[in-house]
Amino acid sequence: MSEQGTIPNSDFIAIKNVMINLLNNAKYCWDSKLTIGNYRLDNKTILTRETLRQFMEEIDGNALKRIMNKVSDRIALEANASIFLPPLDDDPLFVPLLTFELDSNEPKASFRVDFCRYDEPSNSLKYAGFRFETPTANSSKHRYYHVQPIEDAPDHLAQVVAKNREYLGTIPCIPIHADNPMSLILCMILSLYGREGYNKITADLPIDEAFSKHVGACLTCGNSFIETGWK
Repeated sequence: MSEQGTIPNSDFIAIKNVMINLLNNAKYCWDSKLTIGNYRLDNKTILTRETLRQFMEEIDGNALKRIMNKVSDRIALEANASIFLPPLDDDPLFVPLLTFELDSNEPKASFRVDFCRYDEPSNSLKYAGFRFETPTANSSKHRYYHVQPIEDAPDHLAQVVAKNREYLGTIPCIPIHADNPMSLILCMILSLYGREGYNKITADLPIDEAFSKHVGACLTCGNSFIETGWK
């Protein structure tokens, strides 16, 4: 049982473990210059990462363990820090960055993913972002688990993000099949890396079925439609 006001221990440990696995996979991929699917990284992707590291603190496994050393009522990264996620198989020139906020008082869980690609001709970053969030308490429209576009780049990247880029806005606000913050981050991983990448990142993790059942349902429904079509 968690102490009153703190993030439930079972959720906290599960989220911490999956993030550490994300970081372990990211370290292997970046050190080996490979995507999550073991495809060779383009030099442009490596240049993007090197550029980003000039403007932010890169959170490694040890730093994450210090941040998530104990259960509390709110956990978040510093404003200028990000987790460099494993490189993508799809859109591999974009470097994915993760920041998060877990708050048991509001309550809220938000996982923000920023995608950056360095553009040499303009000496700037091409940018897009999405946030995966729990239901928004003070909104009549977004009272469900969702993912939606982010309009603005993080402040510490503002000086290098292309000034003439077109903004996505924050719509659509897409429903996600989740019912707690842990199942939300699992759906985020599935959306970024597909089934094979998801299995690789979550391998050997003792994930409770209560957390993973929604990913299982998404995959089962997908397989069913592929096999039977509109029947």
